[in-house]
Amino acid sequence: MIRRFSPAKAVMTIAAAALLVTACSTAMRTSETATDKVTSYVSPRVSPTEAFRGELAKTYRQLATLETEKWFDASDAKYYNSKAYRAEKGQDVQPEDPEAWNVNTPELRNAYDMLQIALVPDQKKVTTPIAAGQAQAYFDCWVEQTQEKWIPTNQENDCRAQFYQAFCQMYKGACHGKPVMDKIYRVFFETNSNKLSAKGWATVDSAAAAYRAGAKEVLIAGHADRVGNADKNLSLSQSRSRAVAAALVKKGVPSNVIVLKSFGEAQPLVATPDNTPSQSNRRALIVVR
Repeated sequence: MIRRFSPAKAVMTIAAAALLVTACSTAMRTSETATDKVTSYVSPRVSPTEAFRGELAKTYRQLATLETEKWFDASDAKYYNSKAYRAEKGQDVQPEDPEAWNVNTPELRNAYDMLQIALVPDQKKVTTPIAAGQAQAYFDCWVEQTQEKWIPTNQENDCRAQFYQAFCQMYKGACHGKPVMDKIYRVFFETNSNKLSAKGWATVDSAAAAYRAGAKEVLIAGHADRVGNADKNLSLSQSRSRAVAAALVKKGVPSNVIVLKSFGEAQPLVATPDNTPSQSNRRALIVVR
């Protein structure tokens, strides 16, 4: 369920808000790693969840074959086949975190954040499962090939291009270019706190200015680190989203354009063991679109 922010009664669940891509531009070349085109057809006898997992597994298998037969990289082929196997078995297979691969570039980070939001349960996995499965697999390929900078190939760019094509398909239908990515701002918090620091208020100022420049909606996604139990961290991430929403309203953003979501400790920016403090994970994303 999507809930609009109300100053009087700010109630938040793990919301199901679609991430709107605003435009597509410049033509893209065909990739060796890709299927001929991104398709959204799903057999009526296959559930959306099964379709997503099936496409995810199929695309991982295609990437594994490419690694084996063209690039002779058995290690990466094993990595893709492992993710395909887990998807086929119905396990929860998450996209790779660029931070864990030491390739945390601004473009990859924004793409990762937007993909995570798009793959919220009951959203794009349901409405466009084929494109969603391809977007996740090609994102992982983009991360992996970026990390292996020494490989003399254009595969990194191909995977990046195919990610954007699939991601755009998730929101726009047929698309032949890189989408104009939404503006993402990050507010960080102290342990067990939802209070904005001076830097956090400055970030809110920037986000509010971006909204006034012509945006139509502001999505806020709250997160927590892994200190404490999951239920407490979900509640804490909800309170952080509400705090950021209230701050945006004070800066002139109408409450009826704000959509709240919360993820608790489920989507860390930096992977950590349980009960490990991490300010990077104590955050709220502000997506202006």
